[in-house]
Amino acid sequence: RMIMQNGKERKGGGTGFFVQIAMPLGPALAPLNRLRWLLLATIPAGALLVGAGAWLLVDRALRPIDDIIRAAVRIGPDALGKRLPVPKTGDEIERLSEALNGMFRSLEANFQGMRRFIADAAHEIRTPLGILLGETDVALGTASSDEGYRRVLESNREDILRLSGLVERLL
Repeated sequence: RMIMQNGKERKGGGTGFFVQIAMPLGPALAPLNRLRWLLLATIPAGALLVGAGAWLLVDRALRPIDDIIRAAVRIGPDALGKRLPVPKTGDEIERLSEALNGMFRSLEANFQGMRRFIADAAHEIRTPLGILLGETDVALGTASSDEGYRRVLESNREDILRLSGLVERLL
């Protein structure tokens, strides 16, 4: 490295002069070269270490979501009593688990209500149909008067109207 400077004499009319200073750069650049090699050696190892640490943190953070997914897959129409695990993390994952469990409770109650309704409707339909069939069989099996047939038909008409009302409510 070299520095040059022009100069002139102050007193008198002499000629100008140059000042030249030089030094070798090797000793000044040696620490920079060592730093360059140190960085080239440590940056890839550091990147691998940071990547592995990030992978472990993400895996740990997403494990509760994976548990929720596996539990949700097991819940179906035949297993509505099951619930999702609720991690006590105090974050969105805990709130999501609680919200989904609330939805499953509501679905379970609705399914049970529908099953009760269907069972009640089947019972309500079965009873008038049994009566209709029995009365019709009795009326057909006996030689009766027109008045006997009329009573059976009126009874059948009442049961048919009851069945029609039930079907209308179902629809």
